[in-house]
Amino acid sequence: MKSIMTPNEYRSTLKNGLRGGWLFFGEEAYLKQYSLELTRKTLLGEDYSESVSFRKVNCLDFDIEKMTDAVATVSLFDMPSDGGVRLTEFHEINFGELKEAEWKSLEALLSSLDDNPDTVLIVTSTPEELDHGNLPKAPSKALSRLGEYLTPVYFCHEDDPKLIKWIGKHFSAAKIRTDAGACELLLERVGHDMYTLHNEISKLCAFLKCNGRDTLVSEDILNVTSSNIESDAFAFTNALMNRDCDRAYALLNEMRLKKEKAFIVLGAVSRVATELYTVNQLSAAGMPYQEIAKRLKMHEYKVKLCQRFAKERSERKLRSLIDECYKIDIRMKSTGLDDYTMLSRLVVLFAAR
Repeated sequence: MKSIMTPNEYRSTLKNGLRGGWLFFGEEAYLKQYSLELTRKTLLGEDYSESVSFRKVNCLDFDIEKMTDAVATVSLFDMPSDGGVRLTEFHEINFGELKEAEWKSLEALLSSLDDNPDTVLIVTSTPEELDHGNLPKAPSKALSRLGEYLTPVYFCHEDDPKLIKWIGKHFSAAKIRTDAGACELLLERVGHDMYTLHNEISKLCAFLKCNGRDTLVSEDILNVTSSNIESDAFAFTNALMNRDCDRAYALLNEMRLKKEKAFIVLGAVSRVATELYTVNQLSAAGMPYQEIAKRLKMHEYKVKLCQRFAKERSERKLRSLIDECYKIDIRMKSTGLDDYTMLSRLVVLFAAR
């Protein structure tokens, strides 16, 4: 199997000239699409979509003949001009559902890339289409088979420090002044999906420029951006622990207006409480936050946030919240009462404690 590249390593290779076959896989869709677009423009120019050297193949039906035609040079008229390359992309192959005969036909096609040196092939996949296994030690069988012919590029979720730096660069490019604290707040409120972050950054920049301002402050983030369910659940849990009924009811009403399903809200609150309880237990046992992040597969920034929060809350209260979420979950599934009314029960219970 060929060595797995990072997106940065791939982009460096792209600058020096690209050949052969490549596999884009992993969870981070934004960076994957960014690298794909960069490849198209680098190899074929800004008007790549109109180039005869560009072929994009939807492989949902896995038509090996159509895929082979897209890779092979079939006539002199089909050859790239000026010594360039032809870019072919395969999308939507569900590798988990391929039969062995289909695997063998695909491997035969990929092995023929050496016979088509003018073609660059990029195969893209989502986590649902390709299980990559437990990297870096134990790649899946599917990834290992593909890695014999394609160079894998792993687009994993970026960690918090990189995302905070990335957010800062986007504001700087728009000539908006900000600081690490505001970038951390945006990340905490919006979440780690880079498409969502990009949209919210664009929204904030437009808001500030429309109001003749060039500096971002925390109030802008809270007033302009849309919080995700994780952020809302954390804020709701915080209000419960503080016995801040007005804030808790306001958050519930806001989530109802956004048409968040009550059982999803309950699940998020339960998850937050469980994470706080677990982080509190591991911290009390002397485990560093970096180790906690690895064990729980959480972002380090989130672990530190949980540590700060849990330090001010009793273990008994957190345990009680987890138990109450479990009881409400049973009631939601077994009674005809309004789900949000049952969520409101959490506010009443914790107001009296």
